[in-house]
Amino acid sequence: MAESNPQIQQNNMRGKVGAAEAARAAHAEMRAMNASRQIPRLPPAFREASDATKVYIYNVGPWTQERLMGSLGRFRIAGCPPEKEYTGPLVIDGVVTEYYPVNELRMDPLMDEGLYVAQQIIGVGAHLHPANSWVPYGVFLSRSNPPTKEELKEALRELWKKYLQLVAEADSAYSRGPKAAEDTIQPEVHFVAARALRKTVTECPWLRNAELPAQRAACPGCGVTYPVGIMKCRDCGYILDKPAYDKAAKEGRFL
Repeated sequence: MAESNPQIQQNNMRGKVGAAEAARAAHAEMRAMNASRQIPRLPPAFREASDATKVYIYNVGPWTQERLMGSLGRFRIAGCPPEKEYTGPLVIDGVVTEYYPVNELRMDPLMDEGLYVAQQIIGVGAHLHPANSWVPYGVFLSRSNPPTKEELKEALRELWKKYLQLVAEADSAYSRGPKAAEDTIQPEVHFVAARALRKTVTECPWLRNAELPAQRAACPGCGVTYPVGIMKCRDCGYILDKPAYDKAAKEGRFL
């Protein structure tokens, strides 16, 4: 049964506010404590070795990729525009260092090899599911900046295979009827692949539903293309049309 006593409700509200204030105070105290802890200084030779073994992540594909890596934060590499051969690099230190508190006075370093971290970011390596790999989408690692011609060729081969797979997927969905086509074919994925392969509407009838380039734009929040006219980016939640969004929220359409 809902509580109807105003005094009880007021006391509960005071408790909630008190808990929120306590949480904020605890976080502030933790930040202040971390800031006051001693952080050991790494020797210059260590930094030089880390700089000399950097790993570079490049993208030859048209799609922006993003990965959340826990305490290391979020890593993002933009899609490659048509006028460029590749984009990037996203630079990873040869030795990736994090600091963690060991007591009230000191922070100690926790280190990982940069190559291992870079592999985790793009989704390759032991214990990682192939479905999470960015390699088929044109993302690759290199020890050099710029990358070698052989690395670029291999990345483009992987991307080309993905284009073919996506077009075959769309063809199959289209052949199963309108519902399957609607559920499967994504303009920002399948249409892009078909255009990269220079497919015609005769070859891929589902391209008849392709939106004109002028009807699409890049999300300011994450860079993913979206159909102009939608209110909110489905990838990052950025409000694309604030007046329309505010009106819909006021009308209760999001409940």
